[in-house]
Amino acid sequence: MKNTPNYIQFRYTGMMIGDIYTLYYVKGGKGAYLYKKFMMMEDTNGVCRVDEETEKRLFALLDEFNAPSWNGFYKNNKNVLDGYSADITVKYPSGEKISAVGYNESPEGMLSFGFEMKNVFFEKKEEFITFEGMDFNKDALPYIIKENGKDDFTLEKAARNLECDEETAKRVLEELEK
Repeated sequence: MKNTPNYIQFRYTGMMIGDIYTLYYVKGGKGAYLYKKFMMMEDTNGVCRVDEETEKRLFALLDEFNAPSWNGFYKNNKNVLDGYSADITVKYPSGEKISAVGYNESPEGMLSFGFEMKNVFFEKKEEFITFEGMDFNKDALPYIIKENGKDDFTLEKAARNLECDEETAKRVLEELEK
């Protein structure tokens, strides 16, 4: 891809195997980060900085699995009871966007992309910052990494977006600054 994304979100819910997670790559004013939200797995939610090599791997996966071809995909196979759902959103600084949603169906390569993205996250497992009682919501990380020179950034707002107390928010922000 000539144009590299500044946001990738992949969500997967596999009810038969209890695999439920959302993975994010976000690039903003303070750098690029990965963050993850897991349910029903032996893993924790967390955030880590992204190095250039990891960014290139994620972008190469988008190319390898032909992500642009997924745009606009929406299917819902209602004949499956305990199946899976998956969705992806990729955003570019230019305003371009790739979006696909599938319930028990998905475009070719999308699930493979998601599983490979999950492997990248697991390889970086030791680099993730996690704090007991912290639960990222989908808006937390983009809020944290935006340029906060003249905007009204406060620990109270960070805590609300992180769904934790102000002290935990302060510790997360300090860790991300290292």
